[in-house]
Amino acid sequence: MKILDAIDDYLSKGEEWAIIALLSFLIAAAFLQVVLRNLFSSGFVWMDVLLRNSVLWIALIGASIATRDRKHISIDVVTRFFSIKQKYIIEIIISIVSLYVCHLLALASWTFLNDERDAESVLTLSIPTWTVLVIVPFAFYTIAFRFFIRVLKRTVILIKGVQ
Repeated sequence: MKILDAIDDYLSKGEEWAIIALLSFLIAAAFLQVVLRNLFSSGFVWMDVLLRNSVLWIALIGASIATRDRKHISIDVVTRFFSIKQKYIIEIIISIVSLYVCHLLALASWTFLNDERDAESVLTLSIPTWTVLVIVPFAFYTIAFRFFIRVLKRTVILIKGVQ
């Protein structure tokens, strides 16, 4: 379990740095575009494409961070009527289903990424589209990994006995 926690911590640090870098780029580039458009009636056509894709990266990395911190939207009205042991069992089942869905989404996004690579489509500035899409399967597998850790931790608690 310590190895998985170490991997999760390493991923977390990388995600935090990526979010900082992407948000900094997003703010600076958007500000530059506004200044160029309003003061000089010009701008970089390619910048809007990079900004949109930066938002995609931020959203997917943010989803992974939300999964790590258990901050995703959840409905817990029903679980309030269950014991702690029953809540853990429900959480394990939900996490397994979520893990499986993330795995399917990662596989589908990997197929899409490969199709984009085979089509040799270009995003902007000669940047291949598939290079920007790498975040999608990576994020879904990272989210799935976090659900896997949650399943293991809750299962260990159940085996040891819930107080």
